[in-house]
Amino acid sequence: MRKLIAVSTMYLLLNGCGGSNFNELFVGSAEKESLDQVLTEAKYAYDKGEYDKVLQLTEKVQKLYPYHEEALVLKSNAYLAKADFDVMGIVNAILTTSDSSSTKLADSGAKDATTNLLGKLAKAFPLSEADLSSLSKESKTVSKVRLYIPKNASEARGSTDSATRMYNLSQAVTALCPLLRGLYSESDASYKDLPIYKKGTDGTLQDKRYIDCGESTEAAHMGARSKFTWALANIAEAVAFYSVVMYSSDTVNSTPNIETASLNLKNTTNVSDFLSGLDALTSTIESIFPTQNADDSMLNSVFSDLASSSVALGSIAGMPSSVSSNILSATTNLQDKIKTITKAPTANTASSAQQNEALKNTFTKTSAEQISGKIATITDPTQKTQACALFKKLNSDATALPSGC
Repeated sequence: MRKLIAVSTMYLLLNGCGGSNFNELFVGSAEKESLDQVLTEAKYAYDKGEYDKVLQLTEKVQKLYPYHEEALVLKSNAYLAKADFDVMGIVNAILTTSDSSSTKLADSGAKDATTNLLGKLAKAFPLSEADLSSLSKESKTVSKVRLYIPKNASEARGSTDSATRMYNLSQAVTALCPLLRGLYSESDASYKDLPIYKKGTDGTLQDKRYIDCGESTEAAHMGARSKFTWALANIAEAVAFYSVVMYSSDTVNSTPNIETASLNLKNTTNVSDFLSGLDALTSTIESIFPTQNADDSMLNSVFSDLASSSVALGSIAGMPSSVSSNILSATTNLQDKIKTITKAPTANTASSAQQNEALKNTFTKTSAEQISGKIATITDPTQKTQACALFKKLNSDATALPSGC
């Protein structure tokens, strides 16, 4: 029953009315009739799968009313559709994650809240090899498996090829950014704590898409549909980036290749070969989970996207807890880990390098457990010292250190 209610709510958010718009208060009846006609035509085109036509029609509306909520929501949804983002499939994956455990997602055993949720969402929004290559600088073969080295987030988002999924995902996010102030009341400055407003080491916003957002100076309105759509767009990007960072070629169990590589290393009998393989793995992992130039990393963006979607979903009245609580659990799980490793009062005050270190520890937890058991069996002191040093590059969590390190 809870799942049925949640799905029904999602349907209403996707297909309901966009709500009132500040602009329309000053529109004459004839002009409003013309505006309604264009919007009706855009909705009809969306239902027919004519997404480029939707974009053309919503651009018409925006020329007159740049902050028209219903037009912006349609525009964002059209870009999501062009990216082949299955909204109901993602919602169902979130609900299935909730149903699969009798406990909170944060207590989900071997895989924590974040990796459990993102792993399920990645299966619901699979990327092709072409998608992965377009989001990566290169691929490497380590311990007999392929690992992708991700591009910087801004480079990945900066594609000008409208046929690529990343271009459309990025456009889906930015289509709604003029309305973001509508997440909070005018007197509430806490919106500045949103990750999208976090500044990097250069003093400007980490996510450059929001520098020239064109934020409305009018009475910006962000209703339930625009909040929900913006949350989905952020989730889509988080899942796409996660799919590169934690790439899996396992079509059955979706085990990340990083974990397969570490398992292969664990089963290596020759210690010298093990150390050579571990050196290659840790070097590759440092490229996948960078602590240098971390502001613009995909890893940093995974957290920012999740945190932003959590804020948006949490602000929708009547949102089923089975949907919002799982995103919140995944975000809170990461925030807690960031605060633990950085000693920062909030995750948002931690540097990107500190944040990425905490996220790396989360995503390499299983690999660390596999490697730790192997290192514990090494008896030669020199080899042990080398193995321990390499392990700390893989995972810096002091509680994960192998015996003897």
